[in-house]
Amino acid sequence: IVAFVSLVRSGRLFETLVSSIIQAAKVIPGVSGIVEAEQQKVLAEMDEFINSTADPEVMGEAMLKFPKQGANVKQLLKKLEKIHHAEYDVAVGGGRAFGGVYATKEHGKTLNKVYSLFSSSNALYPDLFPSVRKFEVELVAMGIDMMNGDENCCGSVTTGGTESILMACKSAREWGRKRGITKPEIVACITAHPAFDKAAYYFGMKVVSVPANDRWEMDVNAAKQAVTRNTVLMVGSAPGFP
Repeated sequence: IVAFVSLVRSGRLFETLVSSIIQAAKVIPGVSGIVEAEQQKVLAEMDEFINSTADPEVMGEAMLKFPKQGANVKQLLKKLEKIHHAEYDVAVGGGRAFGGVYATKEHGKTLNKVYSLFSSSNALYPDLFPSVRKFEVELVAMGIDMMNGDENCCGSVTTGGTESILMACKSAREWGRKRGITKPEIVACITAHPAFDKAAYYFGMKVVSVPANDRWEMDVNAAKQAVTRNTVLMVGSAPGFP
């Protein structure tokens, strides 16, 4: 009864019923076959689309085994420069990318130079590479300052957006565990980054999706209704990811 009342209050009763019906239908032989066929159809369409974006004349044949003889360095670099030109100068530089690259061409050159200086540095050995620890401390401090944090705040440098989201979700899960929450939930808009679903899968959490309005903004009232005793994290984005 308590669970039913909670679902009604959160506005998730219909969503839960539909999800339960779909899961139950999947065990029926005929229905499960239809669902599987639709899934394979979608995967095939995705595969076709991804493959269509690669020019075979630029990419060349796929190398699926280690060659018996190593490639000539000049030939290898020439091939990679050709691929780089097609991707960065033509596609990205031509305005065909909505995300994924966040540096101008000149700034990119600076980043590449910096990366080449420290590409062999290993954060697991701060005694050998104290610069890595220094850089991390400074970046974390800058982030805390930008978010108006205090001396109680901390952080770490990750490999990118996805890992950052994973770590945020794991931290929220641990926060909930200390408070007796065994079924942690994440309240997020349907437009949220897919890494939140990935984190939920990895860490045994549940994403409670709320709709977006006609301006593709989170429905704040629906988000309020979705909050329960199991909520450990709410997702917001400013500005919104394209």
